[in-house]
Amino acid sequence: MHKKTILFWLMMVFFLFGQVFCEEVFDLRVINADMEILPKNNSCQLGSVVAAGDINGDGIDDMVMTDICNEAVYIIYGNATLSGNFDLGTDSADARIDGLYTYQITYSKPLATFGDINGDGIQDLIIYTLSGKTNATYVIYGNISLPPVIDVATYPGLLRVEFLYGLATSVGSGDFNGDGFDDLMIASGFGGTPKGVEVLVKFGAENLPRQIDFSSTLPDMHIRVTNSIGPTPSVCPMDINNDGWDDIIFSDIKYSGSCYPQYCPTIWTIYGDTILPAWINLDSTSADLSIYGHGGYYFGAGMGAGDVNGDGFNDLVIGEPLAGFGKAYLLYGDTLLPPVFDLADTTSDVSIYGLDSTILGNAIATGDFNGDGYKDMLSGRGHLLGYHLSKVVLVLGGDNLPGEIFLQSGFDGITIIGEQDYDLLGCALAMGDFNGDGLDDLLIGAPGKSPLTGKVFVIFGDSLIHHCDPNYDKIIDIADIVYLLNYLFKTGPVPYPKLAGDATCDGIVDVGDIIFLINYLFKAGPVPSC
Repeated sequence: MHKKTILFWLMMVFFLFGQVFCEEVFDLRVINADMEILPKNNSCQLGSVVAAGDINGDGIDDMVMTDICNEAVYIIYGNATLSGNFDLGTDSADARIDGLYTYQITYSKPLATFGDINGDGIQDLIIYTLSGKTNATYVIYGNISLPPVIDVATYPGLLRVEFLYGLATSVGSGDFNGDGFDDLMIASGFGGTPKGVEVLVKFGAENLPRQIDFSSTLPDMHIRVTNSIGPTPSVCPMDINNDGWDDIIFSDIKYSGSCYPQYCPTIWTIYGDTILPAWINLDSTSADLSIYGHGGYYFGAGMGAGDVNGDGFNDLVIGEPLAGFGKAYLLYGDTLLPPVFDLADTTSDVSIYGLDSTILGNAIATGDFNGDGYKDMLSGRGHLLGYHLSKVVLVLGGDNLPGEIFLQSGFDGITIIGEQDYDLLGCALAMGDFNGDGLDDLLIGAPGKSPLTGKVFVIFGDSLIHHCDPNYDKIIDIADIVYLLNYLFKTGPVPYPKLAGDATCDGIVDVGDIIFLINYLFKAGPVPSC
């Protein structure tokens, strides 16, 4: 058949059936991740907490993951040669921290993160642990030569912060007072009557003591709110108003079918400044920015920050995992945000609706997976409610995102399908550049992997996540359509790499890929992200 005839009928098919979204499916049941971290024989729920940051100061992000049974945290240094399986039963982690009992299964709060608390230019690991009847947060100071084994009971290069407010704790860091040191932020819920949320802040400094007990020593900032039910706070510090100071942002996760403002699930923001009050009672003082959810459903369970639309402002991603199949809200940062943002009356800039067995929004991470300069949004489920097979989705950022994204109808990004039922894929998520190629990679915990030993998956960033240039000349034009026509119908050369011809990202090079390119070139369809 003549090429022009084929092209004519393909264009007719397109006009009948419309555009094709560029969604890639990564099914861990049939495709190996770029790197898979296997547990020890006696491990429990490896990967219920993960984090990414450069703790050894070599310029490449490192991977952090917890192991409940061994009360251990493993650190695997990033490097350009990472690949294949890393078996913790036979391969020693680059560093192991002993004596930390850190876990989560239901709520995917940030229990581990990074920040430069002592201002030495190397990121420090901040991690929460349940130690006996006392909650504690540890800051393990980064170092170019960490010892292979760190016992928190004796190791000198750390800060231990104790507190007694409750178990539902999350941690974060940011430079809230603009002094050049990242500050430590701890959020905790407390029960009884009334219930509420406490946020404690310790300002970073060069020579902090090895141990601080907030039951006897006042924090530098103490924020409290008691008009709350079922408190389980999460945190997401960042500079949302672009004034140069990081802002204190925290949520009160709760489930309720209806609410009115003072009892709605709320995300509170206290803007950073050079002078911050030591005490803030949000029962009697308004936050600088209050974001009200409109139905509960664990609004604010997961939160993430990054410049999703490329305007130079950090944006806030908010999860609401029990709203249907889960939902996420994207609020764009701005210098003039209103003091109150009520989602019952005002729509978010972007609303993302969940996908069948994905409880969207329970865990959220952000990073630039495809290297286009926009932060992408990674979200997963992370709890036992609902569905057997877990899924994690990566929604690509951009400067022209629609107001609503329905994952069931197709979207620009990746769907990652779990390896087995109940593996809790996405209970914990992080993004960082672990192989030093300039693209952020995905770090995904699956702590329920049978027999509850857990597993961690790494998927490397890909600048050709949307494979739309089959002749690989870095130009997307009619020559690519002709190339695919020759390959599919006239035994022409195979695209190299083959998936460069997979414009629809379904793992198959077929007529649908030609339709996608026709859509883009002749009908103002979605722009390929090659």
